Amino acid sequence: MAANIVTDYVKYFIENVQAYFRISLSYWRKNKPIQAMYYSTIDYFKNLFSANKKLQVAKYRVNHLKYRLYQMEKLIDDNNPSQINKGKSFNQLR
Repeated sequence: MAANIVTDYVKYFIENVQAYFRISLSYWRKNKPIQAMYYSTIDYFKNLFSANKKLQVAKYRVNHLKYRLYQMEKLIDDNNPSQINKGKSFNQLR
């Protein structure tokens, strides 16, 4: 009787372990965590090495916007009639 209980328990344990391995294997096939980790690492290094280029592009954009703002402010100041000797010369080409 006791041997029968032990063999049933061992059989039940082995079935549980096999089910766990089947579930684990299907998870690894479906999600591929190692491959995802590899691609994530590669993307991290690509972003790390291209950060300086992105920073340069961002600085260029900021400087260009500052220059455009300076141009607009200069045009507003040139055509402001409330200031002395300003606003008298109107550029008709613009």
